[in-house]
Amino acid sequence: ERVGEAERRLAQIVTLRQQAEKAMARQEWGTAIGSLQAILRLDPEDAEAAAVLIQALRTQELARLYAEGRDRYRAGRQREALDLLRRVQAMQPGYQDVDLLIAAIEREKAGAEAYPWRELFPTGSRRISLPTVLLLLLLVAAAAAAIAFLVLRPGAGPVAQVATSTETAALASATTAISTSAPTTLASDTGTPQPAGTIPGLVLPVLPVTATATATMTSAVTIPPATPDTATPVLTALTLTVTAATPAPSGQIFFPVYDSSRQTFDIHSFDLDSGQRQIAVQQASQPAVSQDGLRLVYRSWDGAGRGIYVLELDGGNSWQWTPLDKAARPSCSPDGQNIVLSSDHERAGQWRIYRSSGQDFPIVPRQGDGADGWLPVWLAGGRIVHSACSPQGCGLYIMRNDGTNLAKLTSYEYDTATAASPDGSRVAFMSNRDGNWEIYIVNADGSGLTRLTTNEVRDGLPAWSPDGRWLAFVTYLENRWSVWAMGVDGSLPRELFTLGGSLEGRIARVDDDQQRGWTWETIAWGP
Repeated sequence: ERVGEAERRLAQIVTLRQQAEKAMARQEWGTAIGSLQAILRLDPEDAEAAAVLIQALRTQELARLYAEGRDRYRAGRQREALDLLRRVQAMQPGYQDVDLLIAAIEREKAGAEAYPWRELFPTGSRRISLPTVLLLLLLVAAAAAAIAFLVLRPGAGPVAQVATSTETAALASATTAISTSAPTTLASDTGTPQPAGTIPGLVLPVLPVTATATATMTSAVTIPPATPDTATPVLTALTLTVTAATPAPSGQIFFPVYDSSRQTFDIHSFDLDSGQRQIAVQQASQPAVSQDGLRLVYRSWDGAGRGIYVLELDGGNSWQWTPLDKAARPSCSPDGQNIVLSSDHERAGQWRIYRSSGQDFPIVPRQGDGADGWLPVWLAGGRIVHSACSPQGCGLYIMRNDGTNLAKLTSYEYDTATAASPDGSRVAFMSNRDGNWEIYIVNADGSGLTRLTTNEVRDGLPAWSPDGRWLAFVTYLENRWSVWAMGVDGSLPRELFTLGGSLEGRIARVDDDQQRGWTWETIAWGP
């Protein structure tokens, strides 16, 4: 019996060591450190694990300081950035591009006094401040007036034709439409005003803000009484109109947050219209919303009842869909009658795709070649997309809901966390194929692979808005997790809200092999 216990402990240590190695290769330091600490709890004299743990902790601290310093630099907070990056430089000279960042900050500090106007545009910032937007609009209006005066000054001749200019610009707010009509008299009218048309307007600068808009700049012109050959047009008013062209994000977003005091996750909800947030489900994570928006499906971490659960968002009723405690990352079928999920209950560490009706025992394994896979998502049209490694290689795969017609979408091992567009035509996912977690999108036939984010921070866990216009995703910026939204082409990124906690943490009384880190979490967007 003692021999059997020793063998089990040794097998567990081997598994944990493999998990730590994989996590460190993916730079998931929290997961790696948790696995190494678990090894030392099983064998406190494991010198190799202790040495690797020290290395992982040091590397995690370096990565944290570097990321915070770089994020503060991007946000225009140079003094804080410089302090953090110098700490990195002292710990490990030549770490990544820390020397270049420090040199860039010092150059900018040296030139700040000579060019104080640069403070209007913080280096690397994703947003432009409201005073800057107002200043730009005032400059545009002044430029329009000056050009109009030069074009229509006395002696310039009659207006030859009517012309208008409508150009795409950007709104300063995604939550309200801005409509401004402010006539400004530039010259007194000496006769009976007769609209003679408009002069060409100016193209407003395209600002990287929060929503698309249409800007129309029109200069009203009147002609004093005179003969047609000698009449001189006089500019009398300037009208600037900015109108929202894309609806702002709306609905509810569900997301997990780790509670370190209780060592578990809770699912929170945030209402984008009211700004109200609350806890939707305690001791749970990996939320998914049914296509009709009526149900929330999730994984329960409650020791009294593990497995996959369903919550009616209107009535508040909930029930257990399957008691399988290793069932992970559920996704609802379009008709709401089935759930697809991952599990390694047949063989530890071998994740496979299953489909459950909630009525028969308890799940039905997928059929067809390449049964291994994880993190499945149901698409419209009776298809399932998931991550897998098969004889064709690793990447994203798509198949029918019975496991047949397996086809490969992408070809990188760490393409993961898929999210299907409401119409099933496109798949968003996260990948670190370029050395950092970013958001990508691909058509359901494997064409049109596009990278949507290009930040030096972690972006991941995409979720489609119910109307298919927006993609939400999490970002780890300035040492905090938050939820952002962007257009499905990657345009107009904006921060929606902060999580108020972490996506990383060890759950008490749950086996380490079931704790896969933040990359196995989800956020979900409902109406």
